[in-house]
Amino acid sequence: AAARHSVVVGSKALTLDYARFLPALAGMRFDHLDGVWRPSLRLDAQRRPEGFETATIWQAVPLGAALCAALPVDWTRAGEALQPLAGDAETLKQTLAALDPLGAVCWYPGARLAAPLFVARAARELPAQAGELMAHIAEQAWGGQPSAAQELYAATVASVHGARRPDGGRSFDVALARRGDLLAFSPERALVEAALAVQARRAPALADEAGFKTGRGAWLVADPAALARLLKAEVQGVLPRDEESVLRQVAQERLWPRLDAWGRRQPATVLVPGQSGADGFVPLENRALKGPAS
Repeated sequence: AAARHSVVVGSKALTLDYARFLPALAGMRFDHLDGVWRPSLRLDAQRRPEGFETATIWQAVPLGAALCAALPVDWTRAGEALQPLAGDAETLKQTLAALDPLGAVCWYPGARLAAPLFVARAARELPAQAGELMAHIAEQAWGGQPSAAQELYAATVASVHGARRPDGGRSFDVALARRGDLLAFSPERALVEAALAVQARRAPALADEAGFKTGRGAWLVADPAALARLLKAEVQGVLPRDEESVLRQVAQERLWPRLDAWGRRQPATVLVPGQSGADGFVPLENRALKGPAS
């Protein structure tokens, strides 16, 4: 009520219909106070563990994300969705029980808005049949075939929401992978391969940024410059030059300059949680991502 402007975004828009795997996320609010936007996150109070540690999950996330959230995942509900594809109910139960209750979802420039990266880690040893289970789920879900290393299952799936191909069609290069204690899934194979590179220490993790060396758990990471590039590419994708020339021209004249200015003026930040308010929203403190923490 004290803010001059407030913007609230619900969980369906934030999760892009993956909400079944992110049941704790109830929404976000941005309040304009004292000349700056102050974000708050709302979680389902019954699903919010107190004092959960996010450091481990950020060590598995590739550098360069436009937007990332680290949130608790209800693996029991995820199991209900996966059961028709899994076949082996007992192995699925044991596999999900071995996973850490914290996961991450990230969006990257260069990938579609409908193709985020999901990352999870095992808190204890996975059952011996976990690899076979993943292969079966991938094959049943999208015809995924294992790579030579037997750790990545991928296939090209036609979808009106996917990236435009040279022949005019659209598709996703869906991939699911496991390496050690890491599990990664995305409708964009390149993001899964990037997560595997981080796990193999061949590429930097998001946790390597200076803003994570504050000693406090981060819930959200936002890079306005990268997010502006992602949004610009997404609008271009849904406004083909040969089909939506008028709207595309309006976007070029009005939207592009505003996105570019936003990306230049707003620094990349790590958001750490404060005390939950009476309305259920948890204020998030902005800390610099790419420089000394303020």
